[in-house]
Amino acid sequence: DWTAFPTMKCNSIKQFCEMGVVQVGSRFIVDGWWITCIDIDGDKYYFSYDEVPVCAAHKDIEKILKDIYTTGKVGNIKVMPKELRDEVEYLFVPSEYQVFDENKYGVKETGVKHFEYFKRGDISRVKGYRGKEIDSWRQGETLPWWLSTVYSGSSTGCCNVSYAGNAGDHGASNTSIGVPVCFEIKVTKK
Repeated sequence: DWTAFPTMKCNSIKQFCEMGVVQVGSRFIVDGWWITCIDIDGDKYYFSYDEVPVCAAHKDIEKILKDIYTTGKVGNIKVMPKELRDEVEYLFVPSEYQVFDENKYGVKETGVKHFEYFKRGDISRVKGYRGKEIDSWRQGETLPWWLSTVYSGSSTGCCNVSYAGNAGDHGASNTSIGVPVCFEIKVTKK
């Protein structure tokens, strides 16, 4: 179930990238999930799901992304079809600098690029919840989501994006923060 660029038929995000029609801000629907191109760096295209499939403690992010990469699921929730997983170089959670162009709360990052899509302001950073309903969040509500950056000067804090789209921090053990799904596709341009 692939939908993108209504006038063009294609069944692969990578094919669209290779054709040169993907721009920062281009959006796709893959198995009912909206996915947005957040940056292009030469032959590397970076994408982010507009919704988060699960909330978890920061320490669980690596396992969740590994499960998505290998099975396409988080628990019973289908997140990424095999066809897309076959195109993906890797899954990741962005850093504070990649999202905000500064390290307001986190340890200073060097050699990291600010993703173009997030230069558009707070609204571009807002994500909805699409996981199993929990006490903290219901389907479609905006929620905070984790960043990979550790909170500066803290042994227990990590950075996040607030439900309003601005920088924040929480204790790493907080299980009501969303785990974003971002990925890179590398292409050979024709």
